[in-house]
Amino acid sequence: MIERHFFGIELALADQVGSRRGDTKHGYSLHLPLTVEGHVDESAFLHHADLFVVVRRRRGQADRPGKLLRGRPGSWMFQYDGADRGADDTSFRLSEVHFAPGRFLSVTEDDGATRAFKVTSVTPD
Repeated sequence: MIERHFFGIELALADQVGSRRGDTKHGYSLHLPLTVEGHVDESAFLHHADLFVVVRRRRGQADRPGKLLRGRPGSWMFQYDGADRGADDTSFRLSEVHFAPGRFLSVTEDDGATRAFKVTSVTPD
């Protein structure tokens, strides 16, 4: 079996276009295998999908653990309730992200708004 290198990845809400300020209490914790280039190891999803996990954090709310699901090519969905009913939040280009502190990615959240999140840490598990 090929050894997979899983990482804990922390994302925090970045300053948004317009007036919304960033918020370290609004974000996501991801547990994903990364390639040596820092991209999601998509081939690992075929054999270890249950290990691709997410926890959503929002100010004033309980953390919501969930799982990552594959969507259309290049898109990933975050699902929190365990039901097989689709996504709660979506990242359209998660596969293209180079996960390193200071990098950004967009997530369309359950309210329909697409927001930028900043990678604040990447640590090996």
